[in-house]
Amino acid sequence: MAAGLLPKNAHYVKAFGTLGAEVLAATANRTPRRAALFYATDDDSAEATAERLIRTAGFDPVKAGGLADAGRIEAPGGDLDQYGSGGEVVDLAQATAAVHDASH
Repeated sequence: MAAGLLPKNAHYVKAFGTLGAEVLAATANRTPRRAALFYATDDDSAEATAERLIRTAGFDPVKAGGLADAGRIEAPGGDLDQYGSGGEVVDLAQATAAVHDASH
């Protein structure tokens, strides 16, 4: 995993890679229900920054888990992969339910 290659004091979040550029552009600031964007991290400081960036980009942030869970949103066959590049764009309630349902 890329996180293992980073310097000890680096901050790492997996985000913005789950939707293609065209989907990001078409669904940013969607109304009436904003689209959700998944992210994964183990770093509290990086988490706050990632959530701020995701909101600024026009999405609601939803944590899929820690870095060990990044494959849930990124890897083909991951339990949240259907909400990725060619998949379904969901709102906050749907994304939160999907993270909860998939982890139980």
